[in-house]
Amino acid sequence: MKSVHSGFLLIELSIYVALALFLSWLIISFTARRITVMSQEQQTAQRLVQIHTSFAALKKIIKHFEKPIEHWSVRSANEIIVARNGQEHRGFLIEASKLWYLSGIYSPKKNQWIKKSKSLIFDKVKQARFEIQTINKQPIVVSSLILKAEFELPNKKTYQAEQWYAISGAI
Repeated sequence: MKSVHSGFLLIELSIYVALALFLSWLIISFTARRITVMSQEQQTAQRLVQIHTSFAALKKIIKHFEKPIEHWSVRSANEIIVARNGQEHRGFLIEASKLWYLSGIYSPKKNQWIKKSKSLIFDKVKQARFEIQTINKQPIVVSSLILKAEFELPNKKTYQAEQWYAISGAI
């Protein structure tokens, strides 16, 4: 005579294996989704730190412009040039979704750079522009520099930043 229990054992074993596989699949898929979300959040946090660090570096550069400024030149909403000591020129350029720090020799008569080097301050700028606020409509005396920018973050959200730089001694 055959045992009636041997068939039930095989069915029970199949159910337990199927249940274990289903639970394993749930745990693995949940873990994979959480890892993906955490990775995106980490990239977003790194990008925000990079943006704030870049704004701090920009502020430090502008502080060096303050004291012996002879001339501020605004070529467009995307480019600002500052002449120091009559020879040395520094500036900022927003071009191809990047903010650049410029240095070299600029000719106001020709309205072009004769010698220039560029250093990247930050990239992946969605939209940015400089606004210059002047005192008594004098282009040489600048009271503040405003940088308005939009950045696209890794999570496809947009981060808007507006930074005001007050020029001491202008008032």
